[in-house]
Amino acid sequence: LNKITNKPLSTPELNHHSIHGRRSRPLGRALPTLNRRWNSSSQAKGFTIIEVVLVLAIAGLIFLMVFIALPALQRSQRDTQRKNDMSRVVAALNSYKANNRGKLPTDAYIGIHGTSTSQFVVSYLRSGGDQFNDPSGDPYLMRAYNPRPVGSDYTGNIYEANKVRNVWISPGRHCEGPVIIAAGTAQFAVQYALESGGVYCLNG
Repeated sequence: LNKITNKPLSTPELNHHSIHGRRSRPLGRALPTLNRRWNSSSQAKGFTIIEVVLVLAIAGLIFLMVFIALPALQRSQRDTQRKNDMSRVVAALNSYKANNRGKLPTDAYIGIHGTSTSQFVVSYLRSGGDQFNDPSGDPYLMRAYNPRPVGSDYTGNIYEANKVRNVWISPGRHCEGPVIIAAGTAQFAVQYALESGGVYCLNG
């Protein structure tokens, strides 16, 4: 006799549930992965208030350093230009001496009360269209001081407000530190106040 095996009949309803189950298994496996990704991204560490405050404090400190250092650097650059200009004065006086048998120009020729149009300035510092101006843009003012007392502190009256931009020329004198000392009749000292403080002096 042939054995009859009872097999459960497959109905459309059963087929539908089995197909749905097979389809839902990959989705079920994918959902935990998505959840893990979401949790890891949502738990990423952000900036704390302390870190933000620290960054802002460092940025403010850098800005303050630049704000303080930049004007000082600009003053230093302008003073460097002033020193170079005083070297021009020394060179011009030496040029005058070479053209006049080693003699220095008279006080009137240099300028007595602070002038930018003396014969010395026009002939030796602005010849050929050259300019002779302070870095501020204002002209230098020539001022002969003869005789400047030996042993005096030459920085004393250079800072007076009405003598700003005055280039002081002391015939027969030299600078030694802040003090005026005696020198030869053909020698001289040139002084000018610097923006950053102090007086720059060149001996010639």
